Amino acid sequence: VGVRSFELDAGGRSVIAAGSCDASGATTTVNISYFDDSNAVVRTATTSGPGCMAASVALKVLVDTNGLTLIILPSFKSAPFGGVPPGNFAARWLDASGNALTDWFAAGALTDIGFLTQPLIGGGIAVSSDGNTWNFIPSGEARIAPSPAVLNLGQLTIVLGGRAYAVQSDTLKALIAPTGEVCAQLPPMNAATAQGSLTFGRDGTVAAAQLHFVDDLNSTCSVAWYPGLLK
Repeated sequence: VGVRSFELDAGGRSVIAAGSCDASGATTTVNISYFDDSNAVVRTATTSGPGCMAASVALKVLVDTNGLTLIILPSFKSAPFGGVPPGNFAARWLDASGNALTDWFAAGALTDIGFLTQPLIGGGIAVSSDGNTWNFIPSGEARIAPSPAVLNLGQLTIVLGGRAYAVQSDTLKALIAPTGEVCAQLPPMNAATAQGSLTFGRDGTVAAAQLHFVDDLNSTCSVAWYPGLLK
């Protein structure tokens, strides 16, 4: 089986991981490639663990704001992985050179079929399987810590070079401090007539996309650009 994960970090760089089992099904190997903002490969790394990852299973690779890499896989009853008890996320930290900082460890319970992750300012990554209960993994540590309250505000995007979050939810679209304090409101969306989402460019540009329903079968889409808004 082969599974891939692609993620962007707060600096505009990207990382791709591809995982696969060996022929005997005893070991899973994850190959990781790191790219700069011109999409050139700058380094690679490899890590492995006991057990065969399930077919079409989710695999996540993320780089936190301290430059450490977190690999996350589910450990299922039908396909336990990494020596982690089934029914949990299995995670491992790698250092900036791609060497393992921790062994595989339990990173929270699998309570649903979803697989959500959120890097946080100051380091560390939160993971959730239902979007309601978050498990916070401190940077480089093989443990779960209390989740920061900012995770309850909505979908977070790290902006302004890692100094703030842009948050999106049904009730809030704003620029917030790492503490959760609202610093400014983002472009408004007319929730009564459109479903909208915001995309944030590294240069501070905000793109606000809106889907307008004409009837049950037809819709139109519009995008508003706010160049350099977050500067």
